[in-house]
Amino acid sequence: MADADHEAHKAIVRFEGFWIAFSLVLLVVFVALVFHAVAMHGGQIGKAESRKPIDEILAMPEFANPDVRIRDNGRVEASVVARAFSFQPNVIEVPTDTEVTFRMTSADVIHGFQIKGTNINVELIPGEVAEVAYTFSEPGDYPLICNQYCGAAHHNMIDTVRVVDAAEFDVAPEEEPAEVDDVATWEARGERVYGNECVACHQADGSGMGTAFPPLAGHTLDLLRGEGGREYLIDVVLYGLAGPIQVDGTEYSGHMPGLARLSDEDIAAVVNYTAHAWGHEDDLPDDFVPVSPEEVVERRDRDLAPADVLELRPALD
Repeated sequence: MADADHEAHKAIVRFEGFWIAFSLVLLVVFVALVFHAVAMHGGQIGKAESRKPIDEILAMPEFANPDVRIRDNGRVEASVVARAFSFQPNVIEVPTDTEVTFRMTSADVIHGFQIKGTNINVELIPGEVAEVAYTFSEPGDYPLICNQYCGAAHHNMIDTVRVVDAAEFDVAPEEEPAEVDDVATWEARGERVYGNECVACHQADGSGMGTAFPPLAGHTLDLLRGEGGREYLIDVVLYGLAGPIQVDGTEYSGHMPGLARLSDEDIAAVVNYTAHAWGHEDDLPDDFVPVSPEEVVERRDRDLAPADVLELRPALD
């Protein structure tokens, strides 16, 4: 009986030794993979560069107008703002064989910043500026995704980092903003604001998304034709809207955050853009005039919540 116990003990020792050795081999392999990734791609660990209230960060010049810039010292820097459900800018164009510094923040909730084909994977926290540097060796379009669940349209938060040959890379000088009452100006400005703030949910063609976000194509024109619709649209952009609402017989129950952080000119421009886009221009009333920044100013002190804007909807004629 003692011999049997001794043999069983030896078998257990061999079994435990095997798994200890196997665990050590796995540890060595994992460490080797980490060192290989760092050697091939560099250590792309995002760091928190600064922490401030969200409004203060978004008021900083680089985040008030996020874009790719070449600094005086030749450094290429891309500033990025993540918000539900898109990155701004939507397409980030950078050169090959040049270190690019990404400076990023979130305007609302926690987002992820992951560039496919690289080891860039940074968590963006509201009120925090994250920074990471990377050098792209191959040109092409790299999908930029949010890998942190951020709401109903999270799965559509996919944009692009476009890497071009360094010889073809060119950053155009920033243009001075023109007056919003110039038709060509508000069209360009409104299209930019729509692309940055609205396209992820309402789509480029204004068709909306599922039963969460209603179409704007056709529906915006219906609202403008009604009494009070002009003011209602300004309120929706300023303060947001929480459903449910009916549009063309379909119920939508999403949540649109307010965009009061935008300038009066930007809000007027995006309302005007939706009023004229998608073939609306031919059907607008002959006496329609573009929404002015002054009209936005008049409605800024209403202090409405998205649910309050919903209650205004039945009163539209």
